[in-house]
Amino acid sequence: MREPPPTTVADPDVVARVLARLPAATATATRPSPGASLRVEPLAGGYHNTVVRVRDGEAVDWVVKQYVVGSTNPLYPQLHDHEALALEVFSSRRVAPVLVGYLPDAEVGPVVVYEFVEGAMWDGDVAAAAAVLARAHATVVPEDAPFRRLALTSDDVLDDAARMLVVSSPHHAAAIRRCARSVPAWVSDERALVHTDCGPGNMVTSEDGVRLIDWQCPGLGDPLEDLVVFTSPAMQILYGRPPLDDRARSTFLAAYADRSASSRDAVARLARCAPAHHVRIAAYCAYRIVELAASAPDVAARYGRALSAELAWLAELLDLAPTTLTSDLADPAGLADLADLAGPDGSAPVPQEPA
Repeated sequence: MREPPPTTVADPDVVARVLARLPAATATATRPSPGASLRVEPLAGGYHNTVVRVRDGEAVDWVVKQYVVGSTNPLYPQLHDHEALALEVFSSRRVAPVLVGYLPDAEVGPVVVYEFVEGAMWDGDVAAAAAVLARAHATVVPEDAPFRRLALTSDDVLDDAARMLVVSSPHHAAAIRRCARSVPAWVSDERALVHTDCGPGNMVTSEDGVRLIDWQCPGLGDPLEDLVVFTSPAMQILYGRPPLDDRARSTFLAAYADRSASSRDAVARLARCAPAHHVRIAAYCAYRIVELAASAPDVAARYGRALSAELAWLAELLDLAPTTLTSDLADPAGLADLADLAGPDGSAPVPQEPA
């Protein structure tokens, strides 16, 4: 786990100064009472960033997210400006939290503030998850919105995977490349605002339905990417849940398809397009195993279990013989071998173009 920066919004005095800088005109008119004592509560799930809940005992109940500048991730970048923009786009759509304000140059670095969503992590209601994703994907995004552009061809998705496999263990890379060779080719021209990391931990079940949180790596692309992420065995495991069974997966996809003609089209294209995305998720798991082997072996082991499940699902999708991962990721010796691939600080090198 990273060391927190020396000054963070977890300090009540610091967060009070940060919030005092919010512009007068924001998505909400509420402000902490002058001189009010702020209650600051760290929130779980902020692996990269510092995330706290701030209350003043009256009307304010906000989430304050302090971004770490310079953090790198080959698949899920930390884009504070994109999160603020996404929350603004989804205003009144019952998709995401309500944006309070965005400070790109706060004293602690970039900060996004939004209203706290009262509820619990997604409770297993796949139809509710399908509904919020469909609402998100149906939201009209301005043509000039400066969101990143996501991969829209199988070649581009597999190129993403190949860059991560360069710094993965040879054993894992070989198994993933075996699957990649059987992936169907496709090109998409779909355009929607995609969450890209819509696992169970980024869904909150509230009294008013499910809300998607942590919009720090959205992009304009094919909405089926979110369908793949949500149904991915690896992503369910990484968020502490078992993979969806056939019934849950079918219920989720049927509920999503019922929302609109474009939703039906996305589901219809999954059989051809999903395998490339699953290969990329598998490659990300392999990359994270190397990155975390020395610094967080328990987390690396979870990525190992996620990778095994993703490869088994890929073998089923592609009608391949089951791929067996012989390395036992719970074995400290095995993790030590993986750590040899990491840098001196225990982190994996930034993925490069494949040789």
